[in-house]
Amino acid sequence: QVNAKGELSHLILRDATGDASTYGLVLTASESKQDVISGSYRFLINGVESNYATNDSILHLSTGAARLTYDSDGKLSQAANLTRLSSPKLNGQSVYAGDKRYAVVESTQFYIHRDGGYFETTLDSIRDGYEIDVYADNLGYPAGMSARIIVATAKSD
Repeated sequence: QVNAKGELSHLILRDATGDASTYGLVLTASESKQDVISGSYRFLINGVESNYATNDSILHLSTGAARLTYDSDGKLSQAANLTRLSSPKLNGQSVYAGDKRYAVVESTQFYIHRDGGYFETTLDSIRDGYEIDVYADNLGYPAGMSARIIVATAKSD
């Protein structure tokens, strides 16, 4: 907005960081494009599993991690798989992959994957003895580049 003097008084950023979205693991994704277009999905968001089904549309998701955007009525309006980083390295509150830095933010979710399940954990508990998969929101947000979900698997001896 501009004030009476023509000066910028308010700047509204529409999801410039990606923080307004919900992030979660896509545990299962089944999509049909046969007679009836439909999809069936199972998500893990902040440690809570939920199911979601679509009729007459699909979300184009695969298992892994995803960004989920809901409209004002609470209906899922957009979804996109997150980028899985190649050879990520944890260092403090950051993850490095190649020459890029991804911040570990307050809302980053941490899971240990074992025995076919995912269990919530903390950053400190996965620093040693684990290999990590890091999913980042490299989806074009001007101020994004955050690690949204980190999945740890025990290193095999």
